[in-house]
Amino acid sequence: MVLPSYSEPRGLVVNEALANGCPTVVSESCGCVPELVIDGVSGYAFTAGDVAGLQRTMLKAMEAFADAGGTARRCMDVIRRFDPPSAQRRILHAVVRS
Repeated sequence: MVLPSYSEPRGLVVNEALANGCPTVVSESCGCVPELVIDGVSGYAFTAGDVAGLQRTMLKAMEAFADAGGTARRCMDVIRRFDPPSAQRRILHAVVRS
């Protein structure tokens, strides 16, 4: 899945892609990059507007994610950290620490 946005507060479509085992190529302008787009694991990020960079990143992703089954498992492992029970644990931990 490719999300070449110039501005994207979150990029919820990345959550959906990862939940379905699909790696992503996302511009660094998307708010989901630091948590969800892990280089070589769940996707790659590139600089928004850099067409040549997008092309290089897409080619790199095609090679890195050739093992569809392994890639799908890694993508789902990344997004699983953001499921409701995991979010509940993180929120509770943050509240207790404050």
